[in-house]
Amino acid sequence: MQQFLTNSDRVKDIIRGLSLTNSLFVSSIIIGEAHTGKKTLIKHLFPNITSIEGKDIQNITDIQKLLKDIDELIIFDFHKLPHKDKLDFGNKRIIATAENSLKINSIDEQFAFIYHMPPLSQRKEDIKLYCEIFAKEAKEKMAYEDFDTNNIDYNDVDISDNIKSLRADIYKKVFSTNLNKEDIINILREYFEDENIIQQGYKENISIVEIPLIEIGMKIFNSQLQLSKALGINRNTLRKKINEYSID
Repeated sequence: MQQFLTNSDRVKDIIRGLSLTNSLFVSSIIIGEAHTGKKTLIKHLFPNITSIEGKDIQNITDIQKLLKDIDELIIFDFHKLPHKDKLDFGNKRIIATAENSLKINSIDEQFAFIYHMPPLSQRKEDIKLYCEIFAKEAKEKMAYEDFDTNNIDYNDVDISDNIKSLRADIYKKVFSTNLNKEDIINILREYFEDENIIQQGYKENISIVEIPLIEIGMKIFNSQLQLSKALGINRNTLRKKINEYSID
């Protein structure tokens, strides 16, 4: 059984609703942004029901034939099905997922229950939960035990693509925390192996080092004068670079 975890009351309401229809021959669909956990939730609640992917169906008759032989079916990415409006779910138990591009008024007669999965931006409780889960996962896979989850700023993580981008961001944080100077040099070596990058010129490529150095330096010292002394460069030179890189 695939595990699904949540601390969100809105998502828990969806789980309760789907669980109440567990023994009924009615159709339900969860609609929401990509990578919000819709598929994982369905697999968690209904591990033994046959499932298909909407993107894999070329002809709607393939599903119609399938529905003649079974009473229950999970359809992932329902919005990708061809001619989906021609499907009759009468006396069948269909559970589906779809993205927001699906028009609600086009499925009113097909689905008795329509649920809306909120994005992570509306599930603050789940951001912390998933950060801790992904950090533990990353630490185990990378054999990094020193990463402290208490150092994660839950207001400064990438949720632009919901769970997908959050997982990637946490992995990067765990990885970068354990980098040493040699690791960074090796990463830059691999980056500069692309001839097109080298041809961009010295000035364009040196910014890779200068921008984060100045940004973090300003956060630490909060003073151009103090930072220029720490870096051992002229204050005017520092000011020029700050303006050049549009650093706040």
